[in-house]
Amino acid sequence: MDFHFIGRQPIIDHDGDIFAYDLYFSICGDKTVSLRASVSTLISSLLNTYGVKNILGERPGFIQIDHTVLLSDMVESIPKEHFILSILDSTVLDKRVYHKIIQLYNEGYQLALYDITLNSIPKLKKLKYLFPYITYLKINMKDFSQQYLSKLKKAIEPYPIHVIGTHINNYNLYGTTLGLNFRYVQGNYFSEPESFKHETQDANTFTIIQLYNMLMSDVEIQELVRMFEIHSDLTLQLLRYINSQHFNLQNHVSSIQQVLTLLGRKALSSWLMLLIYGKSVNNSKYQSPLQLMVQNRAMVMGKLYRLIYPNANKEEEGKVFFVAIMSLSSAVMSLPLSLILKEMKLSSELIEALLQREGLLGELLSLAENIERFEVETIQEFIEKHHLNPQSVFSLLRESITSVNKFESSIA
Repeated sequence: MDFHFIGRQPIIDHDGDIFAYDLYFSICGDKTVSLRASVSTLISSLLNTYGVKNILGERPGFIQIDHTVLLSDMVESIPKEHFILSILDSTVLDKRVYHKIIQLYNEGYQLALYDITLNSIPKLKKLKYLFPYITYLKINMKDFSQQYLSKLKKAIEPYPIHVIGTHINNYNLYGTTLGLNFRYVQGNYFSEPESFKHETQDANTFTIIQLYNMLMSDVEIQELVRMFEIHSDLTLQLLRYINSQHFNLQNHVSSIQQVLTLLGRKALSSWLMLLIYGKSVNNSKYQSPLQLMVQNRAMVMGKLYRLIYPNANKEEEGKVFFVAIMSLSSAVMSLPLSLILKEMKLSSELIEALLQREGLLGELLSLAENIERFEVETIQEFIEKHHLNPQSVFSLLRESITSVNKFESSIA
């Protein structure tokens, strides 16, 4: 039996807002499936089973297509209000395909050239005939040559084409896209530190992480109360939070213990995570991609752990979530993770999971990272190693995307 894996990667503007998602799709168990069949299954699954908004939220999705999809009857069943058709670099651009692109453009479809490698003048000359009908030009920055930049700019100048730099996995490449005036970027550059700082970090950040660790370790509420009593500034922030639009308290609170009890552990852990990763939001309309990434990691790793150990206790589950939260802390604090961990009293199990990817916790973290990169084979290897039900695994991955969409809506 085949199982469907749907992945997505954000396309981001320079304000840190997510503009759209690039969709990835695989029919696991069948390596011979054609792109045409894969696209057909994806659209059918999104429309009839999973729900477009559950996967994309309110944003458009880029779907990869080629000449076989363009020339098929099913291409016009793709809802143009939800999807942008991304024409792959491997597409055979003959007269029939060219006329089909013009037809779809006239019908109101938005089209993109997907991960184009501009490494030859003949290639650019061939593509330029499509530019009047293209809204987005996605350029693979791993293979991009500045030698052809002036020719590219001259070719697209007459048209309202938005350029997207892809495979932006570090801030050096991100800086290059800024210099080239690309409108959007795609890649996990935001999960890496922009630069390492040498000064001592705000002690409050470590306190927040320590509180999160205590909460995930299921400590008694009195221990949490003592921490908040020591750090009165955090207590004030928490009081402002519960008196905001997020909560409707019927009675006035008279103690920090009452606040923590009313709030509950789940809401408190979400608030602490917002404090840890909120620095990267920069007053954006949407929460930062980094914040959504860490939320997704925590959900995926937690759900997978429960599949392997259905009877796990709260302390064990807390370790999984803590590893997920800490795995991206370097991007927020601009310090090497090894230095951050030195400031904290953690077990060797947690340290080895975070630094060496050892043990089950480290394995779960590596898998979460591979899922973000859409490395399907590693997911299948994990399923086989731990004797899991493939359908359960792929279902929880889709559920995590839906949960992250709801999480973003709740704090927007």
